[in-house]
Amino acid sequence: MIIKSRSVLRLYLLFSIFLLLIPSYSLIADNTQWDADWSYYQEIKIPFDTSLDIAHYQPIDIKVDFKNPCWAKNDLEHSIRIVCWDGSKWNELESQIYSLETSNENHISSCNVVFLIPDFTDGSEKYYIYYDDSEKYAPDYVDHVKIKDAYYRYEPIPGYPLESHYYKISDDDFIPYVISYEGQLMGYNTCQHVTKLQEGTTEVLPKYGEVFAAFDFKYTYEKSLFGYSSTSQKVISKEVLVDGNLMLEFNITSTSKLNDIIVHQQIQEFILMLNMRP
Repeated sequence: MIIKSRSVLRLYLLFSIFLLLIPSYSLIADNTQWDADWSYYQEIKIPFDTSLDIAHYQPIDIKVDFKNPCWAKNDLEHSIRIVCWDGSKWNELESQIYSLETSNENHISSCNVVFLIPDFTDGSEKYYIYYDDSEKYAPDYVDHVKIKDAYYRYEPIPGYPLESHYYKISDDDFIPYVISYEGQLMGYNTCQHVTKLQEGTTEVLPKYGEVFAAFDFKYTYEKSLFGYSSTSQKVISKEVLVDGNLMLEFNITSTSKLNDIIVHQQIQEFILMLNMRP
């Protein structure tokens, strides 16, 4: 090609430079947002150093106040997504919401958001919550955490059974915890008792118990073996408050056989996803 004038040459050079820069500008534009179909986003600040290995898979539970209208019918149907920019690409993180505060029909002003810190973090990544004021398809995340009523009875010594009605907490294919709300062990009641099972447990059996904790209140009123009053003796009510894909919350209210003391135990339990661990 022969360029006959300086002005034409100048225009040609500018046009060539513009063509060379277009891919770079497009790449930058694509990286400035996760998905253009979502109208709003806010950055989430993590309150600890995510460059540490111990930060991997740590649960985050944070309340978010939305600066713009956020469409959400309930904790399952909503426009909320949690994403992480790792410096080279966007990563959508499995998340869960609860404690929704409604502003008007199908819109919320705030909620709590739960997600896990991914394993690729080095401290330089950024976290954002994306949302929209119009309806979006519901997120399709695996339900990793489940809670179920269960029953167990074992009588190693005649007349002294181990019997329990309990909540079985499942984390994917494993059972990390059981929480008794009614039962007995060697003559003692077991409401408000929590047992942590060995890692990889798939069946609830006494031999798999690793750590045991009792959260009942009691006092003795005579020197006999069973001369005590305890909130482990009689359950009043139990209720699952939140049953999500990453976190669950429930409460157990119980009283003593004399009805003189009452305990209300509300447990919010985060279960790390075993299938994501290295």
